[in-house]
Amino acid sequence: MKNTTSRFCYGNYDVRELLPIVQKKFVDGITIVELLKKAQNDVEKDKVAIVALLDLDDETVMHMLSDNNNGNANFHILSCRNRLKKTLRHMAMNQNNRTDKRLPLQKKCILLNQFGLLETQTVDISKMGLGVKTDSTLPFKNGCELTVFLPSLDNFPPAKLVWTKEDFSNTARLGLKFSTSIIG
Repeated sequence: MKNTTSRFCYGNYDVRELLPIVQKKFVDGITIVELLKKAQNDVEKDKVAIVALLDLDDETVMHMLSDNNNGNANFHILSCRNRLKKTLRHMAMNQNNRTDKRLPLQKKCILLNQFGLLETQTVDISKMGLGVKTDSTLPFKNGCELTVFLPSLDNFPPAKLVWTKEDFSNTARLGLKFSTSIIG
C-alpha cells in the first residue's frame, strides 16, 4: 500500500475549511456521495473523505489501515483524527447561525412525519425556528421534514430537523427550522 499519510493527515487541513462539510453532512443530512459529486477538485474530495472518516469508530479506521504495518503512522492518524473531532465539535457547538431572537416557550409539542411521531417539550421559539427536547428515542434523522403540532396554538408551516444533540441523561435537544416565517 502506498504511504499517503502526509497527504491525508488530518493535521494538514484547516479546520475552518472542514467545518462547512461537517455541517452539510451531519446537520443538513447531505450524503457523502452527494458531497463527493459536488466536489470540484481532488483537494475538495480529500476534505469530504476526511469528514466521512469522522463518522467511523476507531476500530473500523484501524481495520481500514491494517494493510499499513506502520504502528506509529496509524497512531498518528488516530491521534490527529480524534483531535480534529474534538476541535470540530467545539467549533460547531460555539457556532450560532441564528439571526432571529428566540423566546422561551414551554409547551407540549408533537412532531410527526411518515417515519413516526415524537412527543416533545418546547424550549424556545423564533419566527423561523423551534427548539424542543425529549426523553424518547429519536425516530427522525437530520434533514427530514416534520409537521409540528402545538396544542392551543395555530398551525405551523412544515419544519426541517436541522440539528440534534443528545446528552448523558438520555435527553435529546432538537433544532427545527420552519419552511416559512410564523410571523407575517
